[in-house]
Amino acid sequence: AKGMQFPWRWGRGAISTKSDVIWGMSVKYNRDGGQVIVGGSVTPHGMVRLSVADTGRGIPAERHKDLFDPFSRLGAEAGDIEGTGIGLTVTKQLAEAMDGRIGFKSVVGKGSTFWIDLPSARHANEEDHETAEPETMTGTEGPVIGNLLYIEDNPANLELMEMIANGFVDLNLILARTAEEGLELAEQHIPDLVIMDINLPGLDGYEALRCLRDRDQTRHIPVIALSANAMAGDIEKGRAAGFFKYLTKPVKVGELIATIREVLKEDG
Repeated sequence: AKGMQFPWRWGRGAISTKSDVIWGMSVKYNRDGGQVIVGGSVTPHGMVRLSVADTGRGIPAERHKDLFDPFSRLGAEAGDIEGTGIGLTVTKQLAEAMDGRIGFKSVVGKGSTFWIDLPSARHANEEDHETAEPETMTGTEGPVIGNLLYIEDNPANLELMEMIANGFVDLNLILARTAEEGLELAEQHIPDLVIMDINLPGLDGYEALRCLRDRDQTRHIPVIALSANAMAGDIEKGRAAGFFKYLTKPVKVGELIATIREVLKEDG
């Protein structure tokens, strides 16, 4: 599809906002009567590049540094275009997990081009794996297997966790929107890991943690706090309460993925 131009025209809202991340952005933030151009090429370093260009409003240079931050919509949250600001964050993590990268260029008033570079199958097969140093084969990138229960009442955070979980082949995600619902699901499924918010409706995260520890079936389960309470005192209180780890919001996707791997990797 190199250089292919799609001659479709649309008005705002005419195309679903639930399409793939970069394609969806090119449609959502385009102008009336705009165009989307999809390209494919091979970089000088042997990577396969997939690119999507639009003719939209563009992104101001001073906001480029915030583009891949979770929940950052660069002012679009004040408009009437729906979104949570997590798509590019997860896309970047997934691209880098596949030894690739994501990049973009944007000119205000003219549009933006996003691309993903990934290793080609031929390039990957030609690598000499036998020459790898022993310390590179630590197993930290091995399979992640198990059931993860996530207790959270914020829809955007639930959506983010679903996108992260979809990046693992053998990870089963169970969602609960209250601590009470989470405790019931924990007894039903006996998950391998629980991640929960602290500020929940009804029982809070600390009370839910005590309930899990009081029950024979669930007291062994590692429980991670993922909370917007990010002061040093909050973190110390969480650790003292017995959380396996205390992570803070806004979510640091790389840190969260590494923590999930630490608990659920196959050889762990």
